[in-house]
Amino acid sequence: TRKTGLAKDDLAGKLVLDVGCGMGRYAEVASRWGAQVVGIDLSLAVEAAARNLAHRNVTIFQADVFSLPFAPESFDYIYSMGVLHHTPSCENAFKSLPRFLKPGGGIVIWLYSGYNKWYRVSDIYRRVTRRMSPKLLHALCQLTRPLYGLHRLLRVIPLIGRPLSGILAYLIPMSFNKDPEWRVLDTFDWYSPWYQTKHTYEEVFRWFESCGLEDLHVGGKPVAVRGMRSRNGQTATQDDQSEVARCVG
Repeated sequence: TRKTGLAKDDLAGKLVLDVGCGMGRYAEVASRWGAQVVGIDLSLAVEAAARNLAHRNVTIFQADVFSLPFAPESFDYIYSMGVLHHTPSCENAFKSLPRFLKPGGGIVIWLYSGYNKWYRVSDIYRRVTRRMSPKLLHALCQLTRPLYGLHRLLRVIPLIGRPLSGILAYLIPMSFNKDPEWRVLDTFDWYSPWYQTKHTYEEVFRWFESCGLEDLHVGGKPVAVRGMRSRNGQTATQDDQSEVARCVG
């Protein structure tokens, strides 16, 4: 996908862990690509995921990323899409994962970007929205339906349309997913979590390197980073071992 840089051949026939699977959006794609997927989420979204993916090669667990119920070196691939930045410590959440990779296995994460300036406005709104009842906030997120149409209309107006759309997007940050249902859910997921952090490539690369991960690549949408565990099972040099011991076991 654009966010991860993963292709069908990367996951086909592999045992894959989806960290923060939600209702199963990405687990469905991975299973369609031929992966055997294990999805975990702390929320009650696991119930919807289990229903949505009952016909797929997917197993869903309710579990905490900081205390996963799996043996070390269990998975060929681990991915987490837009989830770890909603934990009390995004860095520690990430560092809890590499120990579950098989030697030669890969891990990819996508996090909110620390480079995007429009987040500053949404951070002001989030001081209120994260305290709202889910029902009220979900109702407000329905406004993304007409707002999306307004953006489309503005963008066809010569000269001034696109700048006006940009100003509106800055003042009212929202998802621009083409699917209206996912647009509402993505916007809700942005404004509802108590924790939300933003990150840079420099920061995330340091996490990967401190865990001894190799062959680092960036995805197509900031901030996405992919890395591999050494095929010989080593996860760090001797000099780095004290730093990495807690995150790769």
